[in-house]
Amino acid sequence: MSKITFTMFISFITNTVLSTAKIFLGLFLNSISVLIDGIQTFSDMSTDMITISNENLKSKQDIKLRRCINFLTGSIILSLGLVSVFLATTKQLRIPNISLLVIVPITIVIKYILSTYILEKGILYNNTILINNSHENDLDVISSIIVLLGLILIQLKEVLPFLKYSDMIAGVIVACFIIKVGFDVISHEINDILAKPYINDELSSKIENTIKSNPNVLEINNLEIYKYGPYYELKVNISLNENNTIKQANLIAHAIERKIKILYPDIEYMTIKINNDIK
Repeated sequence: MSKITFTMFISFITNTVLSTAKIFLGLFLNSISVLIDGIQTFSDMSTDMITISNENLKSKQDIKLRRCINFLTGSIILSLGLVSVFLATTKQLRIPNISLLVIVPITIVIKYILSTYILEKGILYNNTILINNSHENDLDVISSIIVLLGLILIQLKEVLPFLKYSDMIAGVIVACFIIKVGFDVISHEINDILAKPYINDELSSKIENTIKSNPNVLEINNLEIYKYGPYYELKVNISLNENNTIKQANLIAHAIERKIKILYPDIEYMTIKINNDIK
């Protein structure tokens, strides 16, 4: 088992436990938002499977199988998101058990620790798939915070009666997150099929100058642009100055990504890979 696969295996097990716990708690402690948050965590578990399959199915013979797995997984996630919206808007209103105000913050802390772990391993192993997976786990942290906010607000229903819908509204918002994850997975696979290399020396030169304007960038090892209809994807490998920590390298990559998206809004997708030893 490779280091990357092992990292994703840890993520998969953790997400499985969290998803099962949230769904169970949502059902038996009367919270539709916690139930849907468990489905959101299940979508993270599913993207863990995608990451593992992408890592282990790299040959040309495996491309069709990998795409089928990813497309099917994305379709399942998207369907779960739509079902979650239906459940949130049709389920009879109930008041969640107050004990969830203690339990949900614990799940947030666990999820944040997991997301940080995957991010650090992604930068350490110089693997953009792990980094992207970490960002997807961040979405689950945000969704759980929204659920917690809904649980807090519903406690004030006696003062403001309309707050009795807080749990339902939080559930709908989290369901929209699930739909987005499923849509992103499906669109990524479609984009891979339709992608065409885009050769534009002038644009490439401008992007290179933008990247090199960051004082921490030592050199650009590779830069590729792909066209998807009206949008573009940028894949670039860069080397940084020595003695960067994992956290610093991640901040540098995000700073470069933000600057490029501001200057070149047609670049919808971006992968920045860092090629250097980091502590």
